[in-house]
Amino acid sequence: MTKISIRAALTAAKALVVKDRAALALYIAMGVLIPYLLHASDPAISLRSLAAVTAGGGFFSGSMTGPMYLFGIMAVVWTAAQFALWNALLPESRDGPIGEIMYGFVAGFAFLVCYVVLNLLVVFLPLGIISAAIAPPAEAVRSGAISPVDLIVQNLITLVFSTIMAFIAARLWLAGPIMAAEGRMNPLSALAESWRRTAPSRGKLFLLYILLQFVGGLVFTSLLAV
Repeated sequence: MTKISIRAALTAAKALVVKDRAALALYIAMGVLIPYLLHASDPAISLRSLAAVTAGGGFFSGSMTGPMYLFGIMAVVWTAAQFALWNALLPESRDGPIGEIMYGFVAGFAFLVCYVVLNLLVVFLPLGIISAAIAPPAEAVRSGAISPVDLIVQNLITLVFSTIMAFIAARLWLAGPIMAAEGRMNPLSALAESWRRTAPSRGKLFLLYILLQFVGGLVFTSLLAV
């Protein structure tokens, strides 16, 4: 196994994008425009509503079943677009947009389910158990009388598990491209191969993942502020 060069990876990615701009435009439209239209179709989860809730000037009302279905559909479409784009750029020969989109939905959905289950078992379930075990009394939470020590402990636990989640995500970064490059449908083998390939550069990839998440958070916060 060799270390991953971020500069070489960016250069290779640029060459692939320049090589087939039509595929890039098609799947960016699929992965961005369609989820955006779905998001804008429900007033309960529009950007204005989310901004109002975030700023404390609004609240969700009614059933969230519909919006949650939309979030699920948006995630599937966005993931399928990524897999279709990788399947268009990485293999030596293309199957065409129809085959790529069909592959994207099947392989992307399998990957998404596997990834969500993995995060639930490795991160969220242990986090929930530990948080529940050391949580302050319900009366203190309702009254707002949480001690500073309890608050610090809760924040530290969240920080630790967020770091673990980011580390796992960085180690599994290559799973999608590995699947798409070889036309795989089974995400488990690709996840294991990604974990193995990223081992020599795990520190570098972890820092890059944190940086990208930080930049994304700043952009999202700026949109809400506007």
